Amino acid sequence: MKMDFSELLLVFTGDAVILPGIPQTVSVATREKVGMMEKLLEEDKLNGSYFGLLPGILPTSRTDELVGKIGTLGRVNKFVKVKRSLAQPYFVLNIVGKCRFRVESVVSVTPHLTCTYTTLEEVRSTDDNDDDDVVPLDVAITDDDSLSVDKLVSSLRVGLMKLLTGPLRPARPQQDSCTSAISILKKIPAHLLPDMVANIFVSISRKDKLKMLSMLDKKERIVFAHKLMTDEFEKRLIEEHPVSVSLTNGDDVKKKLFGSRKLFPPPTSTSEKPATEEEKKLEAKLTSLKLSEQSSKMVMNELARMKKLPKYSGEYHNLRDYLETVAVLPWNTSTEDNITLEEAEKILESDHYSMKDIKKRILEYLAVNKLEKELQQEGESIKLRNPILCFVGYPGVGKTSVAKSIAHSLGRKFVRISLGGAHDQSVIRGHRRTYVGAMCGRIIDAVKVAGVNNPVILLDEVDKLRRSNHGDPSAALLEVLDPEQNNSFVDNYLNIPFDLSTCIFICTANNLSEIPHALADRMEIIRMSGYTVDEKFEIAKKFLLPKQMKAHGIRSWSARNKIKEITISDEFVRMMISKYTMETGVRDVDRKIAALCRYLVLEVSKRKEEENIVISLDSEEDLKEIFGAPKYLGQKKRPITRCGMATGLSVSTFGGKIMMVESSRVRVKKGGKIKLTGQLGSVLQESAFIAITYLRSHAKRYGLPDNFDDYNYHIHMPAGGTQKDGPSAGITMATALFSLLSNKLVNSDVVMTGELSLRGRVLPIGGVKNKVMAAQRLGFTKVILPIDNKMDAEEDLPADLMETMEITYVEFVDQVFKVAIEGFVEPPPLINSSL
Repeated sequence: MKMDFSELLLVFTGDAVILPGIPQTVSVATREKVGMMEKLLEEDKLNGSYFGLLPGILPTSRTDELVGKIGTLGRVNKFVKVKRSLAQPYFVLNIVGKCRFRVESVVSVTPHLTCTYTTLEEVRSTDDNDDDDVVPLDVAITDDDSLSVDKLVSSLRVGLMKLLTGPLRPARPQQDSCTSAISILKKIPAHLLPDMVANIFVSISRKDKLKMLSMLDKKERIVFAHKLMTDEFEKRLIEEHPVSVSLTNGDDVKKKLFGSRKLFPPPTSTSEKPATEEEKKLEAKLTSLKLSEQSSKMVMNELARMKKLPKYSGEYHNLRDYLETVAVLPWNTSTEDNITLEEAEKILESDHYSMKDIKKRILEYLAVNKLEKELQQEGESIKLRNPILCFVGYPGVGKTSVAKSIAHSLGRKFVRISLGGAHDQSVIRGHRRTYVGAMCGRIIDAVKVAGVNNPVILLDEVDKLRRSNHGDPSAALLEVLDPEQNNSFVDNYLNIPFDLSTCIFICTANNLSEIPHALADRMEIIRMSGYTVDEKFEIAKKFLLPKQMKAHGIRSWSARNKIKEITISDEFVRMMISKYTMETGVRDVDRKIAALCRYLVLEVSKRKEEENIVISLDSEEDLKEIFGAPKYLGQKKRPITRCGMATGLSVSTFGGKIMMVESSRVRVKKGGKIKLTGQLGSVLQESAFIAITYLRSHAKRYGLPDNFDDYNYHIHMPAGGTQKDGPSAGITMATALFSLLSNKLVNSDVVMTGELSLRGRVLPIGGVKNKVMAAQRLGFTKVILPIDNKMDAEEDLPADLMETMEITYVEFVDQVFKVAIEGFVEPPPLINSSL
């Protein structure tokens, strides 16, 4: 029946598209629309009222754009008013679409948007029980195509029933829509079947629903609905039986599920699906790759499988992402090594100060690589393994910058991978493609980023890998860093071998003991100790200061004659390093120089009216003005004025430092007890007990009083707020106790390090370079070291430091007392002693 209203209230449904035939839920929450609903509710006209439902939102500028728009004429069946405590109420309407309409003109905009309209098709009866009425099919067709239309209508009706109730029904259907649809499916008019198809299936896109709404020809709608039904059928079939559909065209599965009767015309075979332009380009890339026969076969099989899948399938996009990753990897792309030893040496010298042993090792590697290239050009089949270098040292000593210099000297790409805190083996190996969001591991990703198959890859912080229930990433690195295996590394995501043998892997770590033994065994360990004060001064003067002045624009000011002269004295830089930094590396020095440059920029800005500005920094007052009071004054040489004191050496994350040992005794009736304070660890406590036991057992030989049990002994190491431990304080504790018992002072210029055994032998220790550098920095002139560390000192210590320091190498503690104790009388040697 025809509806005849003078005006129609318009409601915009946003992203939702409401079509005639099936009840839909519409929320009304805007202030204007809620006011309109309240008014209709007061007049008892809300139930059964009609609205013009238009998809989209209300145009803010021109309402005349609405003229000619096609929407759905909807009737309110039920409504619910939802009240909220902190906001205005809103209405939820259950609306049944009756027919399509077209906006003819806009009547009013305020307070409510109304229009005149024309219905574009027959409207069903408006009685409350109109669900029982059936409007006969009214499709203008000719005799020639009536048979085909009848078949399509029958196919739609049966197909809907099968999809809503059969084995391919959705796992989580729209329950209300499906229940309502099934109840009226057998009696619904034919011209409403297309709208029903578009209404009840979530997978049908908004674009297709808008297209269905705009179709005025009923036959055209039926044909389009049939296409949507076919697509929905194929999608459900693939989701339920992906293997069967990928291997066959699905006909056998459809027969089994739906019987021999054909609900739809036979779809085009998936193997005959024409390839898109993008698929052709991807195939061309894959066929151009020079993969092994087995890898190429696997990739081509995956490509063929992707071609058979419809684009809306999730598996299609997963396969495409995988194949694009394979296509973009540099399987055969590499950079030619620019191996000129003279140029490489020049680059290393310009980038780094000192580090002679490290530079020598890098040049050795380059020389071997050059020889390999020459032999290959002469026809000899030779392939040398790239070494796996691991730089171990404190923060700021230049581990990462050395790795960059290696890449620079070779002319290769450089990629850094940070492994600190990694606790999942998939970080290295990647995820299997069965997981949602799977991706390749960090190693393959680094190669992809580099764009070549032989980059220099820095594995930063390998000592900070952590094991978890997701696997051990350090174990996954074993294959990557093993020259015998990494020529066929298999990432879980790729699932085909990739040759990593042409890559140069460089690792960095702060603590070698944190690296698993099996992983450390695959690497060549190169220790990078800290810098002396002189080395820090040279680095600051030659590298850091020019870099920061350029970064802060000071050089450009000088070029424009804004600044005539900036003078920074050497003594100023040395005082800045010694009083305002405390580390083995140069990071803090770099930060202080950056602060100095900011100060210079501020000074020049204040004097911007002047020309030829002259700034001179050379005094301690200048330092205080820029940096404030000195930060590190606790570590300094102090004269020893009492017996029972000695100075030792230790290392920390900041490098070497001195370690004072103080001892005292108290006469008691029942003595012999030992008290240790200063937060000493178990190893230091053992060193103290060994020193006491050794001196008690050799008291007669050294001429010490034999009244140990008359006293309680107390050994203290200052800075009790800091935990201390380590096997290098044995001779320092023994010297302090000997001074206490013999009432003789220890030489203030002497500092020592070494462990002590019960037999009086001095055992070797670590961190020789850092300890000796700390002694030099604090003004000591004599250092006592174990004889077994002599080679370490000669190899690691700079020549200028060896010249300024008097180093004594000792094998027994007697030699320590002879150098350190003033007035020490050398005892007779031990011969055939059981002590």
